[in-house]
Amino acid sequence: FLFTNVLLVALAYDHHRRGTGPGLARSLGALTCANLLAAGLYAVQLVPFAEYLAHSSRAGGLSLGGVAQYSLRPLGLLAFLLPRHYVDASGAFHETAALWEGNLSHAPWALTLYLGPTLVLLVPAAKLLSRFQRWWWSGIGLVFLTLALGKHLPGYLWTLEHVSPLRTVRYPEKFLLVAHVLLSAGVAAGL
Repeated sequence: FLFTNVLLVALAYDHHRRGTGPGLARSLGALTCANLLAAGLYAVQLVPFAEYLAHSSRAGGLSLGGVAQYSLRPLGLLAFLLPRHYVDASGAFHETAALWEGNLSHAPWALTLYLGPTLVLLVPAAKLLSRFQRWWWSGIGLVFLTLALGKHLPGYLWTLEHVSPLRTVRYPEKFLLVAHVLLSAGVAAGL
């Protein structure tokens, strides 16, 4: 929900900057109305959800150590270039991700998007976008990809500990969802 809203605000600003579509204030007003309508639709679940939260491990908050163990390792960025699994010539199955993750039980579950050689196509595809769009969307993708590094990012744990609303994201690997959505949207747009 949070990430969808971030991306929709970014899209509204993109349209505003290019001068296409409705104005920024109108787009943000429509997004606000959509959020209020969504809240009205799920309002019937708010009381049971609050009760559930009060009796779950989330009531006391999660330990930072437990949350941070699901951070993307810097070498984990290789997952976009190399397949996660492969079968060698003898037919044996291997986990390529073990090369950079070490303990696969703590590997980010969101590392399922393998792009491999198709990443090369991003260069000519980027020519279809305006200069602003290339910087805007690449910047947003890189920010969320960087946030997925979690404990490997200097100051991340301190910020998470002192800015409690950030704990709603919980596991840093969830930031990979934004990178995946941006890549999927690019494919859908013909890039």
